[in-house]
Amino acid sequence: MSAELPSFDRKDIEAAMDAYNERPRANIQYWVRSTRKRPDRVYPSKRIAIIVSERKGLRIDWGHNAGWLQKQYAAALLHNSGFIIVDRGDTPITWYEKLDHLIRGAERIRLCAMNYYIEPARERGAGAVSVRANDLARDMGLENAFPSICSALGGKKLQEIASVPAPTCTEPNPSSSTTFTYQLAGDSADAPDEEDLVRNTATGLFGGAMTDDTASKSNLREDTAATPDDEAQTEADTRSIGDTIAKDTASKFNLKEKETEPRLQAEVEALRTKVIALEIKIAEQSRDFYKHLWIIGVMAFGIAVVF
Repeated sequence: MSAELPSFDRKDIEAAMDAYNERPRANIQYWVRSTRKRPDRVYPSKRIAIIVSERKGLRIDWGHNAGWLQKQYAAALLHNSGFIIVDRGDTPITWYEKLDHLIRGAERIRLCAMNYYIEPARERGAGAVSVRANDLARDMGLENAFPSICSALGGKKLQEIASVPAPTCTEPNPSSSTTFTYQLAGDSADAPDEEDLVRNTATGLFGGAMTDDTASKSNLREDTAATPDDEAQTEADTRSIGDTIAKDTASKFNLKEKETEPRLQAEVEALRTKVIALEIKIAEQSRDFYKHLWIIGVMAFGIAVVF
């Protein structure tokens, strides 16, 4: 789009939808689908475009058409901002691919994936989001476009505009079922350090804070080049941490350290006894079954001989 008609920002468009409180006319042809979950996700495209432009101080000649024919028309502006134009029933409207001012192909796929999947997930605070090729094709009204969709979803340009690392994807690729998963982790400065991860993991497992002894032994060395002594010490620390966690676990379940192994052995022996008893019972029942079957066979043979 030209400098006079920049793409509308997703947040500006959603804010206009928040502000919209009119009763739409029955003869509206072009609607725009919100990227957020709402009771009614479709809004009159022209009214939303007008609200956004007024808030931005833009003077746009809307003409008498809210559709695609000119780049300043509402449907064209919203389409080029990565929003999906639909009818009142939320079915995507076929647009004119011959119009040069409308974005298409991989560019449109990337914007729609970012607006309708990645950014909403990021707003919810999700750690990751998955985009299935068939779902995006359905949302956009695309047919037989899975190679293009998969190429766009896995490409570097989407990673750049959406600020995400390279996604993982399922096989086969490309396919209607190919699913791309993007990590949406926050800034590294907000991430817990390794010592906190150890402490938090132990807290979650054992229902309380780690002992000071365990926490002190979990400190990681900061030397960039580990010496053999460092490696030996690290191995010893690891064993010590494991011993301490084992003691914490035994204490958690009111088990003395020396009682843990005998109790487990007793439970194994009891289970083995039950299994043996069950096997004997099955064998006895099988023997009785074949005995009865033999008697029935003899009786049947005798009856056949008599008659």
